[in-house]
Amino acid sequence: MNLALRNISIGYDGVVVASDISLDANEGTILSLLGPNGSGKSTLLRTIAGLRTPISGTVHLDRADLFALDEPSRARLIAYFDQQPSIVGAFEVRQIVEMGAWLRSGSDSCGINAPLAVLKELDLESIQEKPWTTLSQGQRHRVALARALVQCGRGVLVLDEPFAAMDTRNLVRCARAVQRRARDGAIVIAAIHDIALAASWSTQVAWLQNGRILASGAPSDVLTQSFLETASGVPHRSNGCGEDAGAVVPDWDAALSG
Repeated sequence: MNLALRNISIGYDGVVVASDISLDANEGTILSLLGPNGSGKSTLLRTIAGLRTPISGTVHLDRADLFALDEPSRARLIAYFDQQPSIVGAFEVRQIVEMGAWLRSGSDSCGINAPLAVLKELDLESIQEKPWTTLSQGQRHRVALARALVQCGRGVLVLDEPFAAMDTRNLVRCARAVQRRARDGAIVIAAIHDIALAASWSTQVAWLQNGRILASGAPSDVLTQSFLETASGVPHRSNGCGEDAGAVVPDWDAALSG
């Protein structure tokens, strides 16, 4: 499977937020989308998910025009996680996760095995009968991610800040679950702000800023000290291992004393 964006412009009501975006992701890819707030990452993800039509350019999935597919067909290929997941109604956790199976198949023919397995995988079994309205924000993120994992299968998993509300233990649990989907052949496109996580977790990264992709490629090629300082305007430092991916982190002492 291949996801290809060619020279797309994105925005709202004809107002361009970012333009000339071209990206490729093949099966097994985890592409982390990085950049400052308001740079258009969420708009780009919604476009990749088929929820917002690009102003110009094309999005193809295995050479098929994404926007020529009807909504049920897209739902069988692409699962989307919103950074502010919401559910209307007092559905229980288990019911919400089971929605992923319905979205993928258009019926309940997937059975309950996949939802039950993901509930266990994300440590949600003990709260599976709790209503959505009683959950903490971190729990809601795990439940929404579980639904997306069930829906995705080996398709495309589009995640908008999936780990933002999670404690470290659950972040690791969920990040590993997403990695397993990529190893099984899924394509993962995720917006995150944790540079160290992106460096360790991703196979590719792309930095979106000022209406365009400033850099894209392997984490070790993009997330260098010089690039991060220039792009973010924040001092960075090596943790002692050179400028290889995962070794460059914000220099908080310098940043906060300036």
